[in-house]
Amino acid sequence: MPGPRTPRVIELEATERAELERLVRSQTVAAGLARRARILLLAADGVPLGRIATLVGVDRNTVRTRLDRYRQAGLASLPDRPRPGRPPLFTLAVILHLVRLACELPRQHGRSLRLWTCTELARQLVRDGVVAAISSQTVQRILAARRLKPWRWR
Repeated sequence: MPGPRTPRVIELEATERAELERLVRSQTVAAGLARRARILLLAADGVPLGRIATLVGVDRNTVRTRLDRYRQAGLASLPDRPRPGRPPLFTLAVILHLVRLACELPRQHGRSLRLWTCTELARQLVRDGVVAAISSQTVQRILAARRLKPWRWR
């Protein structure tokens, strides 16, 4: 029969503790980063895993994983790891070209239109040789993310 569980205590240097406390208090840091910093501070204070999980609002395994990563990489383990996923289809250069185009009148590009539509912007990007193909829906998403509405140009 195993003995009583001992908390997974970690040792923090004064500078590390100060940085973690700064992250926890910060109003501008991402919530996940502040949560991970709080986990480390509680563990350094000797709080047991289950209690840390309850206080922070995460699973015990999350606490255990965070502590193991800290032991391996120190404070460098705090930021999110890169996640797998499909790379963006359109580069920043394409997006910047689209935004510049949307902020100009169509007649500046030899078009007889009064205002741009997403369909016409997509066609113009292909005509300019910026992309081989792009849908009007993609153009609309890119512009909406930047709160641009070229069809309301004044």
